[in-house]
Amino acid sequence: MSFARHHSIGCLLLCGLVMFSGRSVAEAPPSIVQILETEGSFAFTDGSSIYTLGNDHAFSLQPVGISGRTITGTWAPGKGSAFHVTGTWGWVNGASVEDDHRELVFHVRCTGKRTTADGEQPILYPVYFTIERLGRVQGP
Repeated sequence: MSFARHHSIGCLLLCGLVMFSGRSVAEAPPSIVQILETEGSFAFTDGSSIYTLGNDHAFSLQPVGISGRTITGTWAPGKGSAFHVTGTWGWVNGASVEDDHRELVFHVRCTGKRTTADGEQPILYPVYFTIERLGRVQGP
């Protein structure tokens, strides 16, 4: 074999070794329970609102912009990835109905590490998110 052929085979083997050794096993995203325990809250966005679950089971929803819906209430874990929220709905910079109590059931799974820098608030996480049910309920 010629020197050039040996050199080419050696380069291919070296490149393969570097690529293989440079690969790391992808870390599993943290669970929402883990985040609640370490951060004290778990927050995510659907693009128009920020959903925040507190480790004390407090729940809030605030608009991303200067206007939008709000929810203040409590959350409870459901089956699997479900969360049940009961709260009072309102609106920032818009008309609201008094005593608008609703139940919201949604499914959420964290898909990665937080997307905001250290010290930046709120700490947001990327998620898969679907709403299962929304309806009026009697107030407290």
